[in-house]
Amino acid sequence: MNQARYKLIVLFLVVAAVLCLASSAAGTSGEASGRSVTAIQSGLGREEPILRTRMTSSNSVVLQEGSFKNRRWQAIAFRPKHAKHGPVICLEIVVRRQRPGHVESLQSGGSECGRISEQFPKPVLTQFNLAGASLLAVAAPPSVQEIEFAVSPGSSFAKQLRSLNTRQRNKLRLAGLGFTAFRVQPAVCVKQLIGLAKDGTHLFETPAREC
Repeated sequence: MNQARYKLIVLFLVVAAVLCLASSAAGTSGEASGRSVTAIQSGLGREEPILRTRMTSSNSVVLQEGSFKNRRWQAIAFRPKHAKHGPVICLEIVVRRQRPGHVESLQSGGSECGRISEQFPKPVLTQFNLAGASLLAVAAPPSVQEIEFAVSPGSSFAKQLRSLNTRQRNKLRLAGLGFTAFRVQPAVCVKQLIGLAKDGTHLFETPAREC
């Protein structure tokens, strides 16, 4: 009898240990490297942000989105909580990765904020390097029609800026904003930005930096 009870106790301990290990593995599989969040509150393609840390659906808009290498990305503009008034805007790039059999993970390159002023036009730039590519998002005052990018490695190139639609302007409480967001491969270092008006006038030129 004692031997039978001993076998039952050993069996119980083995089962408990297996269940504990399985639970630990499930928790680990949901983690992602870098700055990541595993809770997804809305899908891509619906003009709603997929990351709800510094932003909410009421103060943010999706400027651009795309996909590559089993990843979906969004460039999001939002108003910081401390900037209830004034033309301050933040940009953030968020990437969602999907792998069969794994919990979906979100990664963010962090946000960059700045004032959108026609009097002192300056760009707001955010960049997220991931999987051998660079995701870039830039915002500038509406008078800026085109931005020239000096990058390394590679040659300089220009991007035409798009404008916010009425819904986006209302959500961000901005009279206007020019923006562009895109992916570059291989990954690059942005050395300088030059903002051009419609007639080609230079509106700003960021300080050149070494890469």
